[in-house]
Amino acid sequence: MAEAFSKRQEKPTHRTPSQYKQAVGRSIRNPPVGYVVNSHHIKWGYRFEEDVKKYNPLLGSLEQVFSKPLFCCGGSLQPPDFDKLTLKVKPTKDKEHWLEYKLADLPVEELLKYCSPAPFGDLREMKTVLDSEVRLAYKIETERFKIGSSPRGLEVVPGGICIDIEDTLTPGRYVKLDPYKVNVYNGGGFFKPHADSPSGDEMIGTLVLCLPSPHKGGELCVSHDGLEHVFDFSQRSGEANRVQWAAFYSNCIHEIKPVLEGHRVTVTYNITLPNDRHKQRGAEFILGYSVPVKEHFEVSTESHSMIAKNLANVHDELYKIRQQVSGSPSHIGIILKHKYISKGLQQRLLKGEDKVLYDFLIEKQWECTLMSVLSRYQTEAVYPDIEDAELEESHEIYELNQLPSSPFAVTSEAPRNYWPIGLRRDHRKWRAGIPFIDIYRRDENGTLVRNDEGHGQWLANDVEAVGVDKIYLESAVIVELCEKP
Repeated sequence: MAEAFSKRQEKPTHRTPSQYKQAVGRSIRNPPVGYVVNSHHIKWGYRFEEDVKKYNPLLGSLEQVFSKPLFCCGGSLQPPDFDKLTLKVKPTKDKEHWLEYKLADLPVEELLKYCSPAPFGDLREMKTVLDSEVRLAYKIETERFKIGSSPRGLEVVPGGICIDIEDTLTPGRYVKLDPYKVNVYNGGGFFKPHADSPSGDEMIGTLVLCLPSPHKGGELCVSHDGLEHVFDFSQRSGEANRVQWAAFYSNCIHEIKPVLEGHRVTVTYNITLPNDRHKQRGAEFILGYSVPVKEHFEVSTESHSMIAKNLANVHDELYKIRQQVSGSPSHIGIILKHKYISKGLQQRLLKGEDKVLYDFLIEKQWECTLMSVLSRYQTEAVYPDIEDAELEESHEIYELNQLPSSPFAVTSEAPRNYWPIGLRRDHRKWRAGIPFIDIYRRDENGTLVRNDEGHGQWLANDVEAVGVDKIYLESAVIVELCEKP
C-alpha cells in the first residue's frame, strides 16, 4: 500500500486557486477600508505612539476578554452494551455489500485492505493533495462506513459527547455530527500541523473518535492563539470497552505526532450548527457516561462575573471613544480570533470568544457588521536624499471580495507606489479610515495568502527588508460609533 504514496497527486477543490487569487487581487486593487492601530509588524512603532495610546484602554479590555479561550474539549466513554457496537465497511462503492466488525475487537490488518491513502486540503492553493511528507495515513470515505449498533443497524454517536461539545464549544446551540472518515495511522504514520478544510458553510469544528486499538505515540496536539493542548489516546488505547474523543474548532492548528507502534484508528466527524433552533436529539444517540479532561487543560475558564466585568469595560471604552470631542472615528474594527470562510461569517456560526464578544455588543445595542478582510503589511524605501534614506511601512485592511464601491472604503491622496522620489512622506498618511485592533498572542496572524519577503537593503545605518508584501486572510467585526439621530 505504501506504493500509493510514491507520487504527489493533486485535484482541485470546489473553488480553484485562480478564482481565489483573483478575489484577493481584485480586493487589494480597491481602496483600503482602514488600518491596524497596534500592528506588531511595524518596526518603527514610535511614529505612531500617540495614535496607539488613544486606543490602549480598549486594547487592554479586549485582551482580558480574549485572555483564556476554550478551543477544544475531550474525554473518554464506556458505552453500555459496547460489545454490540460495530464498524460497518463497504469494500467498494459500487456494490451494496457491507462487512461488519466489532469495535471492541477490530481486525485492523483486514481493515487496511479496504483503505486508501489519505490526502489533505492545501488551503493556500485550494487543492486536495496526496503527499507522504506531510501526511502518512489511510482512510475510508464517508459513504463506505457506518458506526452502528447490531442487530438494529442504527448509526450512533454517544450522547455524552454532544453534550460536552455544546457546553464547551457551542453554548446555547445544538450541534450536528456528520460522519466524515475512518483514518488508520500505522507505525510511522503522522500528520504535520494543519487546519481542517471546511466542508460546508455550517461546519464549526471537528470531532475525533479514537477506537480501541493498542498503539504508542500518535498524540493529537491542538493549538489556538499561542495555547496548546495534547490529547494522548495511546495511554488507554488497549482498553477494549473504551472510546476516547477530542473536539476542537476547525480553524485550530493541529497535528498528529508519529505513531511509534501499533495502529491508531479514528473516526472523524464534522461538527456543524444546523439552522434549526428547535432541533431535537433523535434515537440515534445512545446513553453513556463521559469522563472530561478539562481539568488537564493548560487553559482554564474564567468565572462568569470576570467575563461580564471585562465585557463591560469594552463597552465603556467604546463609549468613551464615541464621546471624544474631536478625532473620534465613525467606526472601529476588531480582528476576530478565529477564522471563517466568507459564507460562514454569521452571528450564529461564530466560535468561542468571538461569539461572546459579538453577542455582548449586540445586546448593548452597538451596530455591528461582520466582514472578511485582508490584512496587508508592506515596506518600501523612501529617498528624500541618499544619506537620509529610510524605510516606509504600512499595515492596511482591505475588504475581501468587496464591491467596486464599498461603503467602508477610503481614498488616500495618492497610491502608495507613486510617491515621488525626494519627497518625505508623512508616515500617517496611510493610517486613514477605520482603525482596526488586533489582539496578538502568536506570530502567525490569519491565513497567509501572499508572502513576499522582500530583499535586504542598506538604509541609513542598518539593513532593512524592502519590498515586503504580506497579506493575511482575517475576519473582523466593525462597530459603528456614530450615535443615531
